[in-house]
Amino acid sequence: MDNEFEGAVLAFAREAGLFCPGDRVIAAASGGADSMALLQFLLRYRERLGICVEAVHVDHRLRPESGEVAEFVAEFCAARGVTLHRFAADAPVGHRSEEWSRELRYGYFERLAAQNGAKIATGHTLSDQAETLLFRLARGTGLKGACGIPARRGPFVRPLLGVTKAQAEAYCRRQGIVYVTDGDNLTDAYARNRIRHHALPALESVNPAAQSALGRFCERLAETERYLARQGAHLLERAARPGGYDLTVLAGADPVERQAALRLLAERARPLREGDLPR
Repeated sequence: MDNEFEGAVLAFAREAGLFCPGDRVIAAASGGADSMALLQFLLRYRERLGICVEAVHVDHRLRPESGEVAEFVAEFCAARGVTLHRFAADAPVGHRSEEWSRELRYGYFERLAAQNGAKIATGHTLSDQAETLLFRLARGTGLKGACGIPARRGPFVRPLLGVTKAQAEAYCRRQGIVYVTDGDNLTDAYARNRIRHHALPALESVNPAAQSALGRFCERLAETERYLARQGAHLLERAARPGGYDLTVLAGADPVERQAALRLLAERARPLREGDLPR
């Protein structure tokens, strides 16, 4: 079974071109099953992949036990001779949202990647992909948002997008890897938890392979989105004039291509969300 899990991760990583020999890969280790499965896989395959493996843990200091989780990750890495980068937030003042936590975490990851010339590997799984797609569709999204979580983005790589959370947990158990379960994930207080606990099981009652089907949908849509982006770029090239663009060329283009072109123009200033686009 471990060969099946590791084979699936290895095949996904190779198909997506996530690693190259000589890469310095820093695995984001939260202490949860996904991240510990990722770190274990990277340690077992670092020689075959020709990569150097390190780890990073961010303590958001949102829960009293966060310090214990940080020490758990540190002990795991020390026992295996893995270099661990640690970062802890300042003492909390007032309410701190999930968005705040994400910005803190990814801000540190990006600085760490830049300082070390490294890739940051995160433990996002196929289950996260399915949940993200459903969450974005329910909230309202366009093609780009419905592409889900990319396998590669900047310094970030996500080798576990081809396996489910349940498979990652089973891999940890078979490998004898202890992991921490976040109590917040067990409640229905958050929208993503409600999708995980209720929406996904309902879909799996229709199709047991629903997570894989949703993941394939994201992959196909990502290919479509990349094609439309190229068409939008070609349209901008055709419409380009000294000091601006020919509105006649833009107005006469296919509406889908025109929207892709206008999005490219807008994103040169800042990233867009679906809510920023006209209906």
